[in-house]
Amino acid sequence: MRIVKSLPANIEQLLDRYEKNGHLTMQASLLGKQSVVYRLQEYCLKVYTARGKLDGEYECEALLSLQNNHHVPELYAYASGNFTLTEWIEGFNLREYRAAYGHIPHDLMYDMFSTELQQIQAGYHDWDVIRYENLLWTATGEVKRTDFWLCEPVRCMRLRERL
Repeated sequence: MRIVKSLPANIEQLLDRYEKNGHLTMQASLLGKQSVVYRLQEYCLKVYTARGKLDGEYECEALLSLQNNHHVPELYAYASGNFTLTEWIEGFNLREYRAAYGHIPHDLMYDMFSTELQQIQAGYHDWDVIRYENLLWTATGEVKRTDFWLCEPVRCMRLRERL
């Protein structure tokens, strides 16, 4: 496990125990085929399943590389391919936003493309379609992306083009 930013002792101990025995005794916030998400106070723990280990390695690398971008959650700790610990984003996804305000965000297209452009400028391309649940609008008006599964360094794309 690598710690990127300081953590409370209890969270660090929980991650150490998880690394040693591979078990968490808490209820998941979101279950998927490739990962399980837990809320730990103000943190988001994403644990990769056996099916999601390889993509989890790519996501860890992308999260670490994209930390200076506004749309990326703060990374606190990770074990490549096993888990990431980021900030918990309080916000509405597209469906929740529409239910709360009665319309989609006015700058939806700008928000989607600006997050994509920030990634490209940082040297990453995302091969995935932006899903409604992967963009969150916060109370302060920030837009955050929560999924970086298929982010790949641009240099890999250039190599493929040459082949």
